[in-house]
Amino acid sequence: MKRMIVKTNKGLLKRMGAVALAMCLTVTSVNLPSFMVKAEQTTQDNVLKSWSFDTDVQGWEYATGWEYQYTGIENSGVSFDGEMLKVDVDYSQDADKGYSKMVIKHWESEMALQGLSEVEWDLYFNPSSMTKGSFSMELFTDVGVASASLDMSKAEVINDNLHKLHVSMSFTEPIATETLDQVAIQIIGANTNFKGSFWFDNIVLSGTSESEG
Repeated sequence: MKRMIVKTNKGLLKRMGAVALAMCLTVTSVNLPSFMVKAEQTTQDNVLKSWSFDTDVQGWEYATGWEYQYTGIENSGVSFDGEMLKVDVDYSQDADKGYSKMVIKHWESEMALQGLSEVEWDLYFNPSSMTKGSFSMELFTDVGVASASLDMSKAEVINDNLHKLHVSMSFTEPIATETLDQVAIQIIGANTNFKGSFWFDNIVLSGTSESEG
């Protein structure tokens, strides 16, 4: 059974107050999603590796050179934002492509990921960032890949400018290799014109215990 831990986003609440004050003075555009609520962090048995992004990007970066049929490189990047991993993407020039990929990755020497079988994270996005197309995402390793198609229509509505989707996926077989040096999340667009940001939070890689295996 999972137990839930609620984390308070003090930095974002402070920014929200500043934004609210500014809006009282004048009407302006704000890049940050309005009234973003920090997700609850889930913990579960057999967690092998996790990232909660409380203080920084925790080693995640834009994977230069991993693109495929993706021309939005200049508008892409990774940053720390509101205790989450913000990933800027631009598929607007690739809407005619049925497969267009950009990638973020994490490199860390000898991560103990033997038995890795399940992957999950919380994904936030502004629905107005796209008017057509769809997405799938993959957790890539050198010895196996887990993938899932995203049904954006099932996202939880936080407000008009922010939706939240819980993403989960499984490997066909648990990873047998004892250690890995990198993992990557491949963001794959299909005939989409999405231009904006995804926010990742609570990335959890978990495995199968001996009793379950």
